[in-house]
Amino acid sequence: MNNEQLEKTNSVTTILPPGVMELMNDLTPSNVFHVTHESTKPEEWAQQLNIIYEIGYTISLIALILSLGILTYFRSLRCARITIHMNLFASFAVNNLLWLIWYAFIVTNTELIHANGISCRLLHIILHYFLLTNYSWMLCEGFYLHTILVSAFSNEHKLVKCLMSIGWPVPAIVVLIYASLRFTSSDAADSMK
Repeated sequence: MNNEQLEKTNSVTTILPPGVMELMNDLTPSNVFHVTHESTKPEEWAQQLNIIYEIGYTISLIALILSLGILTYFRSLRCARITIHMNLFASFAVNNLLWLIWYAFIVTNTELIHANGISCRLLHIILHYFLLTNYSWMLCEGFYLHTILVSAFSNEHKLVKCLMSIGWPVPAIVVLIYASLRFTSSDAADSMK
């Protein structure tokens, strides 16, 4: 099937400007500035993409807050599994909130990025901590499910305490190492001095 036949059969490609479909197939934040279409400036394209990100993070944050509210309100839902879910949801909610702050204050003000001030770097480090907690709590969820399936007679209370000691502190250790490496870096743009 040649390109003309493909455009006739695929309604998405016929309503988009030339070249946009190819970009969308390989679209990441790092290549968003490689827009080839003449009528769309790279800055406009990046701004539209950022708006999509912000909408997604906002919808996700609202859903997570509602979920946390429901799980907190109904005491009958309290169990080890729900406690782990709530920690996972909390890490996602804080991460989404921090991304919204990042887009509102850092991305819109490029002077802050170029100045690389302490507030920008601190938000960057906190953002990475909560991004790591997302993965850490997903690991805890998987470990919990594995333990429940493998050993049916495990003490769930002790297991949750063990997972709590993994879910929040382990990412902090990784981020502290990262922050100390940035602090001791010889690159002036990367240093916290």
